[in-house]
Amino acid sequence: MYIKPSFIVSFIDQFSFKVHHVVLEKNVKDNGRIVTLFYLEALRNQALEDVEVKEGWLDGEIANISDTLKNSPKRNIHLIVMESLLDPYLFSGIELPDNYLSPWMKNLTNYRNYSLSPAYGGSTAQAEFELLCGAPALSQYGTIEFNQFSGYETSCLPNWLKSSGYTAISQNAYKPSYFNKLNAYKSTGFENSFFPKEYLVTGDSHLSTQLTGSAGEYMFDSDFFEQAIDHFLESHKSTFGLNYMLGVYGHYNFYFDETRFQPVVDLKSTEFEGIENIVNQYYYRAISIEENVKSLIDRDPNSLILVVSDHLPLSPTTKEYYTERGYPDPYLNVFYFFDRGKPIKYEGIYNHYDLPWLLINRLSSNRCELCSLGREIKSNRYTQVLANAMIGEN
Repeated sequence: MYIKPSFIVSFIDQFSFKVHHVVLEKNVKDNGRIVTLFYLEALRNQALEDVEVKEGWLDGEIANISDTLKNSPKRNIHLIVMESLLDPYLFSGIELPDNYLSPWMKNLTNYRNYSLSPAYGGSTAQAEFELLCGAPALSQYGTIEFNQFSGYETSCLPNWLKSSGYTAISQNAYKPSYFNKLNAYKSTGFENSFFPKEYLVTGDSHLSTQLTGSAGEYMFDSDFFEQAIDHFLESHKSTFGLNYMLGVYGHYNFYFDETRFQPVVDLKSTEFEGIENIVNQYYYRAISIEENVKSLIDRDPNSLILVVSDHLPLSPTTKEYYTERGYPDPYLNVFYFFDRGKPIKYEGIYNHYDLPWLLINRLSSNRCELCSLGREIKSNRYTQVLANAMIGEN
């Protein structure tokens, strides 16, 4: 008797204790190993009913980008993704101290760029999918895209760059068990992926959470970025590559360590009281952005640097909390772009899935034809990016 995968998925969704899409291993604990095995395989087969690898598509797209970059001088690319980075100046009526930002950061606000994330308040992997693969995160096949990745090569930024002689490494401030990261990063093209050694079952790592001390499990931005930048630059003295860094500070529940950081903003008895910790965190996160971008400019002056938030932090109430206080859109995030040390201003509002194309276009001195694709064409890439990551090209 044949049972359709969609029936199994629907049945388990409805009657299981809870289905986890963030950490797949939690399903084993809550629902049992057999139910979890059935669920994940049904989810995969449900997706396979709708996807088919288009012969030659993967090689063709990667070859196109490789050809675009072939005459461009190589230089390092630093892609810095910051967890729940909220710029409080985008609220209306919020009162902040005159010295809340340094002169350097105040000047940088003139080069503030805007991008819409596919996520709000969580689901970082959705933002990662767009930032790395240049296609909208649609969750079209029952779960987030990374959970469907099997480790087969697909068309994403790391593989684009590797085809042109670059290396590609990812450095993550949190656990490898989240969002099927090991398989997902392998599919996108990272040759090596590093996580803090405290979260590894086996092996060692140059990354450690120990510097953060009493700040909880979410490592402070600079504690992570300084380790990650040092490692990349030390290992790339004679080669060029993509340095992808995913931070985790600023994660819910927005713990603010007052033994380490002095509060600089008091929002009690104001309409912004519920985000006081987030605003105090941003003061120190802005310092971290300045210190680490300046360090990269000094040590790697020819590089491209992109700093972007994955999504906005969860509000104390609902998404409307943002718009009710003048914030433009709960999916609107800030990004900063530096080319050879100079901040670049882009007009208009982008999507996260546009940003890897901006990097390629800048790297190729604006010679990238694929980089000007509209949303419809980028959406059409979605199925092939997924299909190749799931089943590969036979």
